Parts: sequence; C-alpha cells; structure tokens
Amino acid sequence: MLSLLIELRHSLDPEAGGALRRLAGLQDLSSWNSVIERIRAEREVRGTGLAYSFPTPHQVQSTLQNGGPSSAADLIALLADQLAKIGQRLRTLDTNGWRKYWNEDRNQAPKRPKREESCRDVLLEELRLLLPNGVEAEPEAVYVAGKRADIRVRYGNLQVPIEIKKHVRTKASDHLGYIRNQLIGRYASRSATEATTGYGVYLILWFGATRDQKSPGALEREVAELLSGDERQRIHVHALDVRPPGLEAEGAMQPCGEDLPSQ
Repeated sequence: MLSLLIELRHSLDPEAGGALRRLAGLQDLSSWNSVIERIRAEREVRGTGLAYSFPTPHQVQSTLQNGGPSSAADLIALLADQLAKIGQRLRTLDTNGWRKYWNEDRNQAPKRPKREESCRDVLLEELRLLLPNGVEAEPEAVYVAGKRADIRVRYGNLQVPIEIKKHVRTKASDHLGYIRNQLIGRYASRSATEATTGYGVYLILWFGATRDQKSPGALEREVAELLSGDERQRIHVHALDVRPPGLEAEGAMQPCGEDLPSQ
C-alpha cells in the first residue's frame, strides 16, 4: 500500500487524483484514510501552482517506516501514519483501549467521555510509544502570546502543534473555526515560530454518531474540504474513533454540557 501511495503522490497522470479518491472511499482502507486524503490535498495544491517542496519518495518511505523526518511535511506524514496506527489498535486489539477515554459507571460501562485534558494525556502516552527515536511529544507547548497547544511534537528544529477537540454536538463548520482561530491563529501561523512554518495537526476525538455526522471518516473528509488549498497542504485533519464496541446508535451516550469543546 505504501509504495502505491508514493507512486500516486508523485505521478503526473491526471487520473492519479481520481485513483486517490476511490481509495479513500474503500472501507477496507479506512485506517489509511487520513494519509490518502492528505496526499490528495497536496496534489490539488501542486496543481494550483503554489510553491511547495514535496518530500522525495525515499523521504516519504523513510518517514512512514519510522525514519527521521527531514521537513515539517515529513513530520506531518509521520504523525498521520502513527495516528492511523493508534486508531487501528483501538478498533482491532482485544485490550479495551477505548476505556482510557471514557468515564465508567460502577459496572464498568461507559458513562461519558473524559475531559479533553485527560484524553490528551492518554493520546500522548500512546503516541510516545510509536514515535521513532529522536522525535519527542510533549504536552501543552507554549507558543506566541502565551497560547498553549495540546501537544507539541519535535524533531531537532522541526516542531508541529497538535490541537485536540472532542466531537460533541459539533458541526464540521465549527471544527473549521477551531482550526483557523486556534490551531492556525495561535500555534501554526508562519509568524508563530520559524520551526513550525505553518504546519499542524487537528485531531478530533470521535465518541459516537451524532445527527450531523455518521462516521469519523466522513467528518474528516467534510472538514478537510472546508479548508482552503493552502490550509489543506499544511494542516492534517484526523478523526480518532474512540467508541466502545457496538456504540452505533445515533446520539447515544452524548456527554453533558460541561464536556462541550471549549472555544
């Protein structure tokens, strides 16, 4: 799969974009959806003529196989792959990893999602186990004007902020506002820090279906499509499915108001 994505990423054939769209729609490749969507967005930006230095196939392969990133784009590719692995482990391993994101009742049944800060700590622990040597992840990194990102991932002089939001009665347009006002406006702006250079990860924690969104993959695509071409090239949107097994009923186990995402 990796070699195919690398080939499509650098292909000059206009049909490559259509091939990526078809791959993104395959249920069997859901764990690769974030990486596929990012490559598709980068191809669209390249088609507009915007300046962008694409990693070589060797650099992409090295990054996705836990080699050291050579650019902020490489670091984003690495994070996209590791987040996909975390999501796959949550859905396939018999370890009940989803429990770490939920408060439970006396019978150990999921009651309501934990607060964003607690979920951030769980994700940070998982991410640290997967990142290659030399790549560090730390909580609450301070950026311009004392603003704090949920997680900062660093490799040498490179750094990428991760902003985390829960999907709780929140529309795709609301997530767009969080991306522009918080992730881009506070941390990932090109004036924030030279090492960040405008790149960032927007991570949505998916706790179950709502009236507006039926799946994490659909939400990823909808939010990404709302971004401008330049934003899609630099901001990676990822929805992490942390539902308990079988939680598919619309609106089931919606958190109370105190758990709503903060502005």
